[in-house]
Amino acid sequence: DLAAMYPTNIRNWNAFRFPELMKVYSSFIESRKNETKPGMKKHPKGSPEFTYYKQKDTFIKLILNSTSGLLDNPHSWLYYPEGIMTVRCGGQLLLMDVMEKCVIAGFDIISGNTDGIEVRIHRNRLDEYYDILKECEQRYNVEFESGFYKKIVYSNVNSYIAITDKGEIKQKGEFVTEPELGNSTDNLIIPLALNEYFINGTDPREFIKDSKHHIYLFCMSKKADKSYQVFHNSKKQQRLNRYYASLDGAYLYKCRYDEKKS
Repeated sequence: DLAAMYPTNIRNWNAFRFPELMKVYSSFIESRKNETKPGMKKHPKGSPEFTYYKQKDTFIKLILNSTSGLLDNPHSWLYYPEGIMTVRCGGQLLLMDVMEKCVIAGFDIISGNTDGIEVRIHRNRLDEYYDILKECEQRYNVEFESGFYKKIVYSNVNSYIAITDKGEIKQKGEFVTEPELGNSTDNLIIPLALNEYFINGTDPREFIKDSKHHIYLFCMSKKADKSYQVFHNSKKQQRLNRYYASLDGAYLYKCRYDEKKS
């Protein structure tokens, strides 16, 4: 992964319309690099000190990463499309350079997204790979962070489950079992079943049939727009409805009156 891609490239390529902002923005980058991250590593998880540095690190990270969105927001005083375009295109070209060097070296590129790539490399060639990263770090004034996976299963580049060499589970997209507040919680039984299958080998059919599961894990929601009416068992319902699939019971459906077809 390209460490802190947006903050690093915003600073490297002076992506602010107002130059005086760079000093303030850079101070947050240095604070996270030299204070909060080292503080988290210094203290054990769960300790008051760790919690303090963790919360402060999250706050600073929010400031640094949200700035990129404000540079692209026409309603923000930070709006500067030329600057954010430089950051995004520059970051993509940077990663493309890394990928090209890996391909030339004969390494197998598995996937790539905005700020990182997955590469399959024989362990006796790791030094060659690190040399490529080091060369690009020096050339573009960036830092890379590397890790190892024992297993990774993709739906697509932004939807996968990975198991690190330390046994940690990383979830993205449709494999997320505990969505953040505000994200969809529809059909959580599906990511739970996928995780159970790919981590422990449990048959999805047996897992789904387990009577211990709460009915909410099977629920879905749908909001129909104002041009539709929603009916269940011939009775009109509200536009936003929560429901689950069943082998019996009445249909839930939406319909729209079309004067051209009446």
